[in-house]
Amino acid sequence: MRLLLAADLHLGKPFSNGKSGSVTQKSLRDATHMAFTKLVNTAIEKRVDALLLAGDILDIDFAVLRARLFFIGEVKRLAEAGVPVFIVHGNHDPMNGTSWSGLPENCLVFGSTPEERCITTASGEVLSVVGCSHQTKSITQNLASQFPQAPDTDVKVALLHANLGGVGGHENYAPCQLNDLQGKGYDLWLLGHVHTRMTAQKASPAVLYPGSLQGLSIRETGAHGAVMAEISHGQVHTEFLPMDVLRWHSVELDLTGCDELPHFYNKLQSAMDALASSDFTSVVRLTLSGRTVLHDELRKSEDVALDFAQDGVVFESVRDNTLPAINPDEYEGKESVMGEVVKRSREWVNDAEQIQHLTSQAQEMAKKYGCEITEDDIRQAVAEAGIDALGSLSGEV
Repeated sequence: MRLLLAADLHLGKPFSNGKSGSVTQKSLRDATHMAFTKLVNTAIEKRVDALLLAGDILDIDFAVLRARLFFIGEVKRLAEAGVPVFIVHGNHDPMNGTSWSGLPENCLVFGSTPEERCITTASGEVLSVVGCSHQTKSITQNLASQFPQAPDTDVKVALLHANLGGVGGHENYAPCQLNDLQGKGYDLWLLGHVHTRMTAQKASPAVLYPGSLQGLSIRETGAHGAVMAEISHGQVHTEFLPMDVLRWHSVELDLTGCDELPHFYNKLQSAMDALASSDFTSVVRLTLSGRTVLHDELRKSEDVALDFAQDGVVFESVRDNTLPAINPDEYEGKESVMGEVVKRSREWVNDAEQIQHLTSQAQEMAKKYGCEITEDDIRQAVAEAGIDALGSLSGEV
């Protein structure tokens, strides 16, 4: 049996950069819709036995009339192709805030207590899906523990929007643990809520999050999409299928030693060209870093990089974290605090015994975190600390 699995569509949610408002270009505004259209096309082309959606189809915190109408139109295409759709509500589209009037008969929507829905596929196999929706947004009870033993059918799937194991970065709604999902006889638990694709358990039962269908913010970099599951005699084989139409990128441009604008622009152009060559629209958070003589000029130019937006590349934001260039040689030998800082920092950098002592102390600390620190790391840190101290003393940092 072939099932297409997805979650967290968030149709209707605008893209926001958190700094200067929403990313408003039409191609970006419609990205979640375009990704869902790709999902529907795939379901039809691959002749899947069913499409399962694990919640947060809409995002009712925003205007969703257009999104609701769009969704109904797309699932009608699935109805015409004979593809059933199993749906649970999540915390962003709870039952008390979402009306699904107008859905075609191929859409099977679950209520707020676990219930079973069965279909017989074209091959004669019977698929049972047991699902449970969020009645309200802030569900704190363990819904997974309420699921019954799986029915005795060819394929058994549990469908739920929940936080498994307290995954950070997501509200702890419908919290559950892996042992709540085990021993109930399901072949697969399909979970929504966590936007990062992950497999919590590969088999007996398989437990997975397909992640958000389309990356929704700079926190959701990399490919996003759906999962194709082939299930036979309790064996589950999965394949990730990208569905996203834009991808988020966090790019840092180190301008250390960059002393001319043409040099800066060449580095920036190379970085943008690499992103523009991909098959996806790239939404970029660009961070400028390092010590450079261009610091003052960059600080005065709020949109210094925005002219480099091009077909396939859009800036989410540009963040200037550069620092002014400091030349320690200017202070060497001077009878001043600045001169003393240069003298001491250089003595430490060249003091093998001192560096070894500092490295030994740092390595003891690093062991607790599974990190390694070398003498070269410490030597570089001491040199950079001396330069940072000069910047602070001169009022330039």
